[in-house]
Amino acid sequence: MSAEEARTEPHSTRQPTCRNCSQPLAPNQKFCGICGQEATTGRLTLHDIAHDFLHAFIHVDTSVVALVRALITQPGYVARDFVEGKRKRHFGPFAFLVIAVGIATSLTLLLDSPWFQIVGQNELATFLQKHINLLFLVQTPILASFCWLLFRGARLFFAEHLILAIYTSGMRLLAAGLIAAPILHFTHANPSSFKFLAAYLGLWISYFGFAAAQFYPGKKIRGFVGGLIAATLTQFTSFAIVSVVVTLYMRR
Repeated sequence: MSAEEARTEPHSTRQPTCRNCSQPLAPNQKFCGICGQEATTGRLTLHDIAHDFLHAFIHVDTSVVALVRALITQPGYVARDFVEGKRKRHFGPFAFLVIAVGIATSLTLLLDSPWFQIVGQNELATFLQKHINLLFLVQTPILASFCWLLFRGARLFFAEHLILAIYTSGMRLLAAGLIAAPILHFTHANPSSFKFLAAYLGLWISYFGFAAAQFYPGKKIRGFVGGLIAATLTQFTSFAIVSVVVTLYMRR
């Protein structure tokens, strides 16, 4: 058959193929058996974009909502599944962290929550407030580093410790944006007060200990205590970094 004949041949008589990988498809086949793409992919419309966007959030099996629900009660097991290669069960950790950072940063700026009130009213506080996402992101590898040091016996790569840190840090960010930021805004509470820090950091450190007890092999109590230590050391390290930056700024 010539190229001209192929172009003029009726669509119904041609062998359907996947538009992604060109794999031949059966007439009633809905998904490609090679790449998994939907067989009936047409011209892209706003409806398709809206559908894909909502699908990412409300799909029963792998949505962000399903992931958050699982991370509330089984954070360590979710991270463990991903490390062990069961990666279709849950929304990916890196995409989840990006979404969580975006939500926390947006709500913090929108509600003007004074996270860095302790620094004072100056250019540094303004910079930290606008770029709070940087501090959130920096804490994640620090947390993974302490886990790598404290749980050397688990024989995990740093990247595998990082998965636990990413999933749990994402939940912390959501709590900061959806719960803590509104509280600071509407109650005008001081974020550096003992009561606020005790509640916020206490819940976070306990949550990470709970996650570590599920994630790391061995006795649960050892994992819980190790997680508490790792999260606490991360907070002190982060505070030290901010303190050094503030000191250098004040000496400028």
